[in-house]
Amino acid sequence: MKLFVLALLSALALLQGCSHPIEIVGDGDVLSASGERDCLLEDYAAGLENCSENVVLDDYQETYYAVARNGWTFHRWANYCVDETGNECAFDISADIVYQNWGEILPPLTAIFRPTTNTGFTAMLMGHSFFDPFATALPAHAQRAGFPDHSQSQLYSGSSSGAPQALWEDADKRNAIQAVLNNGDINLFGMTYHPDYPGIEGYREWVNYALQKNPDTRFFIGLPWLTFPADLDAKASLQDF
Repeated sequence: MKLFVLALLSALALLQGCSHPIEIVGDGDVLSASGERDCLLEDYAAGLENCSENVVLDDYQETYYAVARNGWTFHRWANYCVDETGNECAFDISADIVYQNWGEILPPLTAIFRPTTNTGFTAMLMGHSFFDPFATALPAHAQRAGFPDHSQSQLYSGSSSGAPQALWEDADKRNAIQAVLNNGDINLFGMTYHPDYPGIEGYREWVNYALQKNPDTRFFIGLPWLTFPADLDAKASLQDF
């Protein structure tokens, strides 16, 4: 009986393996050189196991190819092959390393595709009074510039409370912004700066969170003039800039 149980556990362990999911952002397919690990867009949308699990049991030797659908182009890989300039992503991992990750779900291999024609972004814009007027005017500028599908969400918080770190540390405001990001469709995220928060911690928190929800998010920082500009000497300020 004991031998039977051990054999059963061994068989179950082999079935478990190591999971390396494939994620598709936009419209395209991820094909494999072996033909055994293809993840088509329809498979990914349906949550099929060849995409959501992509189980590895032994030596992991595979090359993936990102192939865009009509009207789309391949942009980049995420999590792996981030320095690749083409559409290939190759893995050559020994069975020993695979066994060390037995039963684990690894970060997905993410292929990011973008439309060949950009008609507008879905934006999240947050900041203080030196940033908010520009954010408010952006939809009109986008329309005039030929981006009819631009849309945005906006959060205003005055003075230093509009700095990224301050917004992250304010639970209510953080939750409000995260609720927008959680939709997964924000692909343009704009922030600003305040000298009371000179570090990058707040930017890092927001960038990491946004990328978890949409790996193809673009970011920009609107750098304002210093506070109380009327009290500043123009020449000295220019020298310090």
